Amino acid sequence: MSQQPPPPPYGGPPTPPYGGPPGPYPQGPSGPPLGPPPSGMSNKAKFWIGVALTIPVMIVSSLITGAGSAVVDAAGGDPGVGAALSGLLALAMLGLFVAACVVERTRWFALGVLAGTGILLILAAGACVVLLVALSQSYN
Repeated sequence: MSQQPPPPPYGGPPTPPYGGPPGPYPQGPSGPPLGPPPSGMSNKAKFWIGVALTIPVMIVSSLITGAGSAVVDAAGGDPGVGAALSGLLALAMLGLFVAACVVERTRWFALGVLAGTGILLILAAGACVVLLVALSQSYN
């Protein structure tokens, strides 16, 4: 009676990520697995597009939050209501940004906008330091 080898762990050999018969991955001339290239833009491209969209996103978000207050003021309402409406619109935009970070298709765009905003804040802080030094030098 011959002994059978034990079955492979977890149900068998691995399946290639792009479909096809299970087994070892086909190797290219330099060694990496062959397969169709992933479709769409790379994450790097999405990130840099998000960085480039930072200023337009900031302009549009400012217009949206200002529109809430302007609509209430135009209707002759209480300025406190306009401020509350602007705050709610800002929270809604924050929720949209968080949703964009969660959804896989828009994640890298949103992270690019976040990085671009950070870069702009650092540049603005540097400009403030330069202006404060120039102002202090003007009094001497």
